[in-house]
Amino acid sequence: MFGTIIYMPLFLQLTQSITASHAGLLLMPMMLGQVVASTMAGRLMNLTGRYKFLPLVGLPLVRRRVRPGWRCSRCPARALRPAWPWR
Repeated sequence: MFGTIIYMPLFLQLTQSITASHAGLLLMPMMLGQVVASTMAGRLMNLTGRYKFLPLVGLPLVRRRVRPGWRCSRCPARALRPAWPWR
């Protein structure tokens, strides 16, 4: 989670040539999703009194969602080379 928050804006700025503020706006849906998910998890823990099952259920869900992004077979060629600002 924290690695994505740090890495994603830099990736977007260097490969897609967008501004820092635009990269921050592109992260907004992910951040809102994390806020909603953590709120729901906190309420679920409060209702059930159990907390150990949440990482056991959440980790496979996150891994399933993130893993397809590791493959770059559908990435455009432009995304694979950095757009350095001094070009």
